[in-house]
Amino acid sequence: MLAGLDCILYYNSGTHAAPTWVEIPRAINVNVPDFGVNQIAANARLSKFEANLNGLIRTGLNFSYAYKRGDDTVRDALLGMVTGRTAKEFAVMDGDIDTAGNRGLRAFFNIENAPFSQELEGQVTIDFTLKPAYVEESDAKVEPDIYVVPSS
Repeated sequence: MLAGLDCILYYNSGTHAAPTWVEIPRAINVNVPDFGVNQIAANARLSKFEANLNGLIRTGLNFSYAYKRGDDTVRDALLGMVTGRTAKEFAVMDGDIDTAGNRGLRAFFNIENAPFSQELEGQVTIDFTLKPAYVEESDAKVEPDIYVVPSS
């Protein structure tokens, strides 16, 4: 069993090959809302049953961020990804990204939305919605994957 509060969300300020992981400690509810495979209809009069082929794999990332007044380098970096239209690599891990055997989704994303919420009797948050990004390093497309921290 694992509690969500023991999981860690990161963004990479380095490259995919040489990552510099930055923890996002003010993340609240982190969700990979749609992880699955598109279905392509493969029907013909050969059968009375509906059939499908597997298509592209879908993914995404949503999280809320607890807003802090004043200086906040992580918040400013995240909002800079919006205004700079910059794709960044994120890791949605089940623990510390430096601990062998921990795992999670590792992928490049663009921030699609980042609305602020200032409810009268609620915590001020920024609600981030991220979509997969096309990124190449060394002339090769970097694919999302389920990353497992290797043993040293």
